[in-house]
Amino acid sequence: MVGNTARVNAVHALRRQWVALSVATGGFSGRPDSARTERGQAAIRYPAIPHPSGAVRRSAQAACRLKPPALKYRASWFIYAPMRFVKTAAGRSAFSLIHISDFHLCRPTGIAFSRLLNKRALSYLSWKVRRRREHRVEILRALTQAVRTTGFDHIAVTGDLTQLALPTEFEQARLHLQELGPPQNVFVVPGNHDALVPSAWENGCASWAGYMEADSAAAGSPPCFPTLRVRGPVALIGVSTAAPTPPLSAAGSIGASQLARCAEVLSETARRNLYRVLLIHHPPVPNAVSFHKRLTDAESLLSLIRGHGAELILHGHSHRRSHGEVHGPFAPVPVLGISSASASVRNSSHRAAFRVFRITPTASDWTTTYQDHTYDHQSGLFVSEPEIAL
Repeated sequence: MVGNTARVNAVHALRRQWVALSVATGGFSGRPDSARTERGQAAIRYPAIPHPSGAVRRSAQAACRLKPPALKYRASWFIYAPMRFVKTAAGRSAFSLIHISDFHLCRPTGIAFSRLLNKRALSYLSWKVRRRREHRVEILRALTQAVRTTGFDHIAVTGDLTQLALPTEFEQARLHLQELGPPQNVFVVPGNHDALVPSAWENGCASWAGYMEADSAAAGSPPCFPTLRVRGPVALIGVSTAAPTPPLSAAGSIGASQLARCAEVLSETARRNLYRVLLIHHPPVPNAVSFHKRLTDAESLLSLIRGHGAELILHGHSHRRSHGEVHGPFAPVPVLGISSASASVRNSSHRAAFRVFRITPTASDWTTTYQDHTYDHQSGLFVSEPEIAL
């Protein structure tokens, strides 16, 4: 983005010199608007510039009404060509990214009792006592339909698609992902429930391997995190915190080797001037969840962000909409969490929702806005809230 700033400064300097030349010759010159509109292009309109006579005119429009000096075409090129380049770069359309999380699909029927004689037993008990009323598949279907009718470039899903990590649940999750879109348009990172117990790859996340693949990965192979997808000006960086933990623990960890690779990916994508979005299940900010649900190596990740930076961090796990910040090398990095995609609770911050980010490159930086769409229990639809600038 530094290059864009330098170009803008250079153009402004050229324009100042052009104004001085115009004062000396007694008028403004430039390419008439009609010469551009005849080719179907919109006329460039510049900020108002004081004319030597005292009147305020726009340079491109005034050029049509004043006698230009002999050098008008040669000199005007130095104004129009750079300005056209800068305006084109600044006028790119926004990249639209949808964030959803925590499906918590539970399908324990038809499963041998022996498959529940492990940590699944506690998770199943939690489902029977409380979560079966908190997570409704019909709300997830309504969210899927609402997402499909919303314009987007990519979807990010930050884990806990299953409840008990059973093969039937992984297959059900795959079907829901297919409803959202093809693997090249939907990017998934796993959560702690997706790794509830140790299991073979083919009995677990292999069902939706394509949705976790990096751009450079071989089709069908287990992902090597962090995974990287580049879509337009945006780098989506998937970090896995999913690993089997002891009973009564819902904690997650990244691990030293993944953190080291993540530092390389962040540096590489920064050199490419990409907008870096880190996708992770467990929130990296302190006190976002209880101790037994924490990210155990959160401080190591925060240290990495302080050194390498990122433009945005998205997480799930907490089952509520949240907005925090962590320190970056030059400015704070926004950290946003989203509620469960199947939540039936009526609390405004915990009810089911999806979030739409619009990321727009500018001449010197980025602008980012987001808009939440939350479930309305009366209508059974998702209602959009006001758009917020980050």
